[in-house]
Amino acid sequence: MSLPDRTLRPQQSTSSLLKKCLLLAVSILFVACGVWMLPEKALTGSFIIAFFGLCALVFVVQLLPGSTWLKLDARGFTYCSLFRKHRVRWQDVESFVPVRMGPNDLVGWTWAENYKGTRGGSELSRRLAGVDAALPDNYGKSAGGLAQLMNSYNSRTR
Repeated sequence: MSLPDRTLRPQQSTSSLLKKCLLLAVSILFVACGVWMLPEKALTGSFIIAFFGLCALVFVVQLLPGSTWLKLDARGFTYCSLFRKHRVRWQDVESFVPVRMGPNDLVGWTWAENYKGTRGGSELSRRLAGVDAALPDNYGKSAGGLAQLMNSYNSRTR
């Protein structure tokens, strides 16, 4: 029996939205400081404008509906972060496990032995977190609960 297609989205709590808005405001403030520095320290001001301008752009995109989601289906899973989609087939994944990355608990996975695709960053990721790759969000679930759900899809489609 196959599992139904399922799409998960991050839970946008009030505190999460406030945090993103605060980070956006701080980024904009730093961009303004960079502009103010331009006449006397052009290189430093330009670096500050570029870096915090990019940060502000990321926070704006994170606030847009549909920028982040996870879809599970019979063939694999697709996750979207900042409107960029990534597709992974179940047959390419050995297992999913909860991992700690900095202050966040996320879901990581190890590639199956027969996986032939690109493993960009896998070696570094394995050294840092013990997994080959990880999802960028938990989509409203605990890392353990999401790992268990994904393992159930993975085991039923092999």
